[in-house]
Amino acid sequence: MKTLPPCTLLDYETRLYKGCGASELYSVTLAVSCSWLPFALLIGYAILDGLHALFVAFAVFIAGALLIVATVASIYKSLKQGKPEGWHTRNFYCAIHPVFSSNLVLKSGCWSTNREI
Repeated sequence: MKTLPPCTLLDYETRLYKGCGASELYSVTLAVSCSWLPFALLIGYAILDGLHALFVAFAVFIAGALLIVATVASIYKSLKQGKPEGWHTRNFYCAIHPVFSSNLVLKSGCWSTNREI
């Protein structure tokens, strides 16, 4: 049986939108915003030129980001079915950073923070 690496705790988060917790929704929104902004600027400058293009790009950015976040949140909700709280977030952290995925604790057992005399 394969156990999870000791990355982050599987804590409960309050669901904010379509089953996504605060950290999950923040991560999705940040990724969508960073990837959608250049496309929104290109669309704005393709439609108009000058300062008006920025206003069009802003409108395209907001509308597109909201639609993409809603779509990704729906897909993420279907992926989370049957998994414990924080499963995908924990696996993602383990995949992107070697410190999180290191096997520091190999066996389960009783841990104590008290000093023993």
